[in-house]
Amino acid sequence: MNVTYGGRNINGIGFDLEGIEKMCKALNAIGKSPQKAANKASSKAATIVKRSIRARAPKKSGTLKRAIVIRAEKSKLKGKKVRQVTYSKASNADLQKPIKRPGLYGGKHAHYGYVPASQEYGFLTRAKGGGIEYRTFSRLTDDWEKGKSGRWKRKRVDEAVTGYQSRKVEGKYFMKKGAEAVESQVQRAIVETAGKELEQLWQKATHK
Repeated sequence: MNVTYGGRNINGIGFDLEGIEKMCKALNAIGKSPQKAANKASSKAATIVKRSIRARAPKKSGTLKRAIVIRAEKSKLKGKKVRQVTYSKASNADLQKPIKRPGLYGGKHAHYGYVPASQEYGFLTRAKGGGIEYRTFSRLTDDWEKGKSGRWKRKRVDEAVTGYQSRKVEGKYFMKKGAEAVESQVQRAIVETAGKELEQLWQKATHK
């Protein structure tokens, strides 16, 4: 079970499902796919994780909370189903906020800040009583240049800015904490749901 933002893994939960794996192999051996069991079990588990994360999400506007969704990955392997608790692509524009004065507090993003990342991991702001200082940071431009390998890439430039001494506001780690809080519940849901579905499939396969 993966919890991600923007494709970046935040927290992975793994379980010892040796008994279920053996039953899946046995079903495959007699030509029966356990895909339905995998689908139901992963859906149940992902729903529990999503509910836990949304309960811990910052509630200032509700935009971030509403943007948390479950996304299923495509796989050609029978009996495998991976789902991610992540952010809706349709909400991407709402989750990016323009930076009014880039680099003012030492940040390196030139145009937009990603709200889920700042809420999860924290962000920089002005230190109390902090004086003015100069910083140099590197940023990507809209121009392209050919690299040493011959491949084209976005041109990066260094800029000196005047800013303030900064301090970091600690992140809430709501996604990580939300997933960890229901780890045992998710494990039970996977075992119970998959076990029930596989047992029914086994009964049909062996009692024709």
